[in-house]
Amino acid sequence: MLSLCAATALVVGGLGSHKVPFVIGGVVPRLWWAFLFLHVTGFVLLCCAPFARWHQEEADPSLRRSPGDAVLVAVATVPVYLVSLAAVGAGLLLATISSYSVLAPASDGGCRVVVREGSLLLLAAGEVYLLSAGEVRGREVSSYWADDGYMPFSGGTYTLRWDGETALLDVRGVSGQEVSYESVPLHCGRSSLDG
Repeated sequence: MLSLCAATALVVGGLGSHKVPFVIGGVVPRLWWAFLFLHVTGFVLLCCAPFARWHQEEADPSLRRSPGDAVLVAVATVPVYLVSLAAVGAGLLLATISSYSVLAPASDGGCRVVVREGSLLLLAAGEVYLLSAGEVRGREVSSYWADDGYMPFSGGTYTLRWDGETALLDVRGVSGQEVSYESVPLHCGRSSLDG
């Protein structure tokens, strides 16, 4: 039950969050990995609990519950499981409309560009983050919009070059799927939004 409640709380707490939590190597761990793990763990433990209880009752008959107690436990457990299942379903649905990528190459000093792409129906948008060498948390430096749900980084219509520790990122659309992105130098070590 605790695992199911934790999965639900994690989904609700993470809804609407588009910030890069952290980067490990070239991977951006996703929040849904954690809540899916918690939900599956809770479900497995919930399925195993009656067998563990039955084994205890066989070993010590004084631990036997009355039929009414078993019904109360089931009545309390089912709503928690259903709410957790709905929360995980909503979280997985939201996770499918966005993706993260660590772009190659990194700068000579180890600075990396991380992007989040999101697409829903005919709209697409995303953010660009910089990750200085040794850091694990991204810093938002730019964003883009695209027509018809086009995701330029997944589509490969971008170029990334480095001038020292300054990223020169050019993002393009394709015919009929234009991308609105201001191509400005992205400086590692200070916010590009600050100029």
